[in-house]
Order: sequence, then C-alpha cells, then structure tokens
Amino acid sequence: TMEGVVALFRDPDVVFPAWIHYIVFDLLVSRMIVFDSVQRGASSTFHFLAVVPCVLGTCLFGPTGFLTYMILRQIFLPVSSSDSTSEKAKIL
Repeated sequence: TMEGVVALFRDPDVVFPAWIHYIVFDLLVSRMIVFDSVQRGASSTFHFLAVVPCVLGTCLFGPTGFLTYMILRQIFLPVSSSDSTSEKAKIL
C-alpha cells in the first residue's frame, strides 16, 4: 500500500538502497530499451506509441515496464537473420 511505501522511505536504511535501485536499474534499463529499439530500426511512431510508455513504465514500475518492452520487441521488432549474423561477427 501507499502507506507502507511512505513508512519505508521514512527509514534511512531503506532510502539509500531504494535510490540506488532507481538509478541503476530503472535509468540504465530505460537507456537500454531506447538504444535497442533504435538498433532494431523502430519507427518514430513505434517509439511514440510503445517505447516511451515502456520507458515510463520501467521508471515508475521497474521490471513491469522492461517485461512489457521485451514482449513488444519479440512481436514487433524481430532481428532478421542478416542482422543476427552481423551481431555475431561484431562479438567475434
């Protein structure tokens, strides 16, 4: 509940780990979502309708926004076989 969250943030031992989680997980994962969608060739419309809500969902609700993006990515932004081959070449 909201009262429970407020009570947790009154405890100094909880505030620091919560902010670290916010900075590390939420912002870096949001950055990964945007870069991944650009790399996969997402259109501006897809960014506006899908990526931006997923980034906001990640920043506000953590893993829920990331999971939503991963599902949308598999459906709407598949990697073509030529792209996966070039990715393997970059790794090697």
